[in-house]
Amino acid sequence: MPDASLPGGPLGQALALGIYLLVVMGPLLALTGLTVRSLLGGQADELALVLPTGRRLELLANSLALSAAVAALVTVEGWLAATAIWAMARSRANALLFLVLPLAALPPYLYALAWFGLVRGLEPLLALLGLGAPAPYGWTGVLWVQGAAFAPLGLGFAWLGLRNLDPDLIDSGRTARHDAAVLARIALPMSAPALATGAGIVFLLSLLDYSVPSLFQINVYPLEVFADYSATNSPERALLMTIPLLLIAGAAAASLLRPIRALTTRMPSGGRRWSSPPHWPVGLITLQWLALGLLSLQALAPLGVLLAQSGGLGGIGLSLASAWGDLRSSLWSAGLAGAMSALVGMGLARRL
Repeated sequence: MPDASLPGGPLGQALALGIYLLVVMGPLLALTGLTVRSLLGGQADELALVLPTGRRLELLANSLALSAAVAALVTVEGWLAATAIWAMARSRANALLFLVLPLAALPPYLYALAWFGLVRGLEPLLALLGLGAPAPYGWTGVLWVQGAAFAPLGLGFAWLGLRNLDPDLIDSGRTARHDAAVLARIALPMSAPALATGAGIVFLLSLLDYSVPSLFQINVYPLEVFADYSATNSPERALLMTIPLLLIAGAAAASLLRPIRALTTRMPSGGRRWSSPPHWPVGLITLQWLALGLLSLQALAPLGVLLAQSGGLGGIGLSLASAWGDLRSSLWSAGLAGAMSALVGMGLARRL
């Protein structure tokens, strides 16, 4: 029988649950109380905001379509790139991952600004060639930028799924079938939890973001909520309008519980991956290198633009020096938030 005095005992779990409800659900519950009081006080007609109709329904459909497209693009691109890296020598694979995965920390808005700068920089060259610069607006632009911003996440989760595979099982399959069949019938199904986890997280991040779509002149549902709040200064209306997003995001998050459990049942071994180099079909090799090339372009082009705009390494040093106070505050708040989340999460993990 567990000791209630231990952090993992019933008392510790109850304390963690209480802290979670206070920190995470407390503001939402308080706002819910204010909203109920407003509805009972003569604003019952605002209850219609819960059900999207007309323009708001179209905006919600835009958000869902964009998020699903970005998640699909990132997952497929990440999977193809990860399978190519999976077949590389360990030193080359680690070098590529070290270069790409840290870029997941860059905010999508920064990618958007970098691509805008790249398009403007290409205008003189395209004019000499008699070509017009592509307009960085619309669905293509927002899909490209969000796909670029979340591509490191897709690669990371796909790589984690492949690293979780038992190499003996792969070798056993290779004795009976060719490498492409082993990839499709063993590696892909067994790494599906990692792919589903990555796709679900990217879907949520894209669904709740309005900064990049608004920059590319694409109207989405979260932007409508923000615009209504700015116009009315009514948090009650904002909550009612957000309920569809909360339900969709909650369902997506709940659907991630099973793949996350499956993903964490076995940690990456870090051992050998292939007893001998795999032999892929030419078509698959082409797709893999296209994915790697696209990933490299999406990652390195914005960095090059930002480096050029900042005046080189010297300019970056000056920028970091001038922003050191803000950077220190950001690191402190991020570390504190991560520590608090981890402490509360450990207490609740056994209930999931």
